[in-house]
Amino acid sequence: SSVRFICGTQDLHKRLEARLSAFFGTEDTILYGSCFDANGGLFETLARLDADLDNLRAALTWSLSEQGDAAIGLRLAGALGGYWEHQGHYAEGSRWLRHALGSADAIGRTIIRGKALYGLGKLADELGDIDAPGALEESVEIFSALGETRLHAYSQVVLSRMQAHLSGPAARETAARAVETLRVLGDKWGLAYALESMVGIDYMLEDTDSAYVHDLECLEIYKDIDDKWYTAFTLRRLGAHALTRGDLEQARNYLDEAVALSQEIGHHFNLGLTLFINGVVHYQSRDYSLAEATFQQAVVIFDVLRDRGRAGALTRHAAYAARRCGRLDRALALLYEAATLLQGIGRVWHVALTTMAAGTIAAALGDWRLAARVLA
Repeated sequence: SSVRFICGTQDLHKRLEARLSAFFGTEDTILYGSCFDANGGLFETLARLDADLDNLRAALTWSLSEQGDAAIGLRLAGALGGYWEHQGHYAEGSRWLRHALGSADAIGRTIIRGKALYGLGKLADELGDIDAPGALEESVEIFSALGETRLHAYSQVVLSRMQAHLSGPAARETAARAVETLRVLGDKWGLAYALESMVGIDYMLEDTDSAYVHDLECLEIYKDIDDKWYTAFTLRRLGAHALTRGDLEQARNYLDEAVALSQEIGHHFNLGLTLFINGVVHYQSRDYSLAEATFQQAVVIFDVLRDRGRAGALTRHAAYAARRCGRLDRALALLYEAATLLQGIGRVWHVALTTMAAGTIAAALGDWRLAARVLA
């Protein structure tokens, strides 16, 4: 019996899985006995899907053909929506979902169609396809008609993000309805997800006060549910907001906490961006030596991530800080390094800014010949 308890095959496990499925609005749930098993279940499943991708494509091709079963094709395409999003197969996933949804057998207000439309909307959002809100609008209508309250709210969140490119006030209204629903449902993660959308819309509408309030609630929720990844992300955003308000001390507090948490969980990209903002805080505080060191820390991270664009831009910022410290030779060397990085990826405008700064420093060093050559 102990093995059955660990494996999660007893009736109490099945009842819990059913309740979790009802709570999250999913078709089924798998209950793992430990975090170790959960990690294995997730990553091994993704690896298996990657290995079977050609078979899945063949199954979709058959099911969506004249000889196949379009209903099965729609169900399979919709079920793979999360996989395509997680693995970055946005364009391919969109093509399959559009094909499946275009079938005559796919017409009707069914939960399967609603989920497929929701998946298509999320992929369109990732692709920046602002002309494709129709799928999400239909999914919102379907989930509302079927009484699928949670899925209805989640669809509204993604719809609001797409509406933001067309009409900020309409997007805010849609996101606000999702926030209200998810707050009533007690879905903390979903509420934070909706508030994240509100933050983006607030900034687009230049309502920074509302953005700050919504971000503070996001931070409270992520800390409450112990989501360290999004806590670090939100702390960075709050630090940037405090910086724009000129509250350098508050910015440092948020950013220092974000740096420590990002280091703890290995969130390298967020760490690099946080160090960049922290460098700006030190620069505006006129601690130019610390600013240069902080920018250089961020450069090292983006070098490891092979993000030459950010590495080049941050190297240029480090050069500006070195110049403020009076280390002109150091500043000139850093600007050459930045120009090389940026030129390698075709950032022409940034290369021009960098070489202009290099020419100015060369002139300050009294090397007019070098200055003329650089500026030419």
